[in-house]
Amino acid sequence: HCPAIVCRDASLQDVLPQIVSQSMKNCGQYCYRISRVLVDTQIYAEFLKGFVARASMLVNEQSGAWEELGPLNNARVLARLRSQVQKAVEEGARVELGGNSVDVPRPGYFYPPTVLTHVTSEMSILKDEVFGPVTIISPFETMDDAIASANSTRFGLAAYLFSGDLGMALDWADRLEAGSVWINRIHQAYPQVPFGGMKESGLGREKSRFGMEEYTELKTVYFSY
Repeated sequence: HCPAIVCRDASLQDVLPQIVSQSMKNCGQYCYRISRVLVDTQIYAEFLKGFVARASMLVNEQSGAWEELGPLNNARVLARLRSQVQKAVEEGARVELGGNSVDVPRPGYFYPPTVLTHVTSEMSILKDEVFGPVTIISPFETMDDAIASANSTRFGLAAYLFSGDLGMALDWADRLEAGSVWINRIHQAYPQVPFGGMKESGLGREKSRFGMEEYTELKTVYFSY
């Protein structure tokens, strides 16, 4: 459940394509995808409208063109995703896009790009990871609220932050409970730096010297001479 925080001074022209891509590529089936977006109330309506418009263009249900999204891995994943969205709606979430099964004239386990709003912290969809093209978009009043919401789950693999104030963004990034934070960009990793999560996300660190140290054991030896 990796969050993205979008501040009021972020450039939506630059931000929207990145966030839609990082939410929907691989049909949402990777661990550091953006599954929830926290947007400043002053730009929330504009962001939501733009996100829905861009996400809806990823597929053409009439022609069966799903090349931009692709299918889910198997029937079990599809059934789980359907159940998660249905339960979220029953608990009070609003579907802004998708949220329904579709008939695609080709083999595969397809689910449309889906956007949910009015999702609260008590809802089950925020307590379990969502591996599929489903994105939760919520407004926030203050950065304290946004950071508290971002940190409110038991997951902490990655987070994304979009702001025109780099100095403040670095301070906010320090407060996010995530193993990796990307500021004004989507996921890009390098072998020289560690990758891993906090809380219940990930198993230690991989890459860099810290990844090598995961394969070692520390030993203390006491002796007299």
